[in-house]
Amino acid sequence: MQEALNQLISIAQQHSALIGIFVFVLTFTKSCAIISLAIPGTSGLLLLGPLSAGNYGLFALMWAMASLGAVSGFWLSWWLGKHYHHRVYHWRWVKPPLLEKSRVFLARWGIYAIFLGRFISPLRATVPLASGIFGVTHRQFQLANISSALIWTFILLAPGAISLGLTAF
Repeated sequence: MQEALNQLISIAQQHSALIGIFVFVLTFTKSCAIISLAIPGTSGLLLLGPLSAGNYGLFALMWAMASLGAVSGFWLSWWLGKHYHHRVYHWRWVKPPLLEKSRVFLARWGIYAIFLGRFISPLRATVPLASGIFGVTHRQFQLANISSALIWTFILLAPGAISLGLTAF
């Protein structure tokens, strides 16, 4: 088993660009409105973290690409909410009760809801969309978006990398 894992790590490190693209797509889809409910991004990042074991460069690339994907997915969701707020409730794939929970969460916590929503799976699917619909400014949104993406992706990638040899953070 260890030999197979070492071989997989070696292959990943030889194809770091593909791993970076894969991690971007995974976190982008996991951070997009509604789509994220069907994508196993959290467990996917936990499983991909060990591929960077012993390679700081690959870990940095994976973290950067994962963060960029997460930021981009949330931003697209916010943009859709901002520009299509009058139509969103008519989209058949939008679940109004989940959007209403996100609205209440935003009303209670303000921009902190965007930050916290990244870490709570059902809210990750609708908080950025709701924040666009209900008027969170671009600056406030991006502050919460970028900071939460950097932390969320690090928390998910680091345990695997640390457990297999990337020990000096």
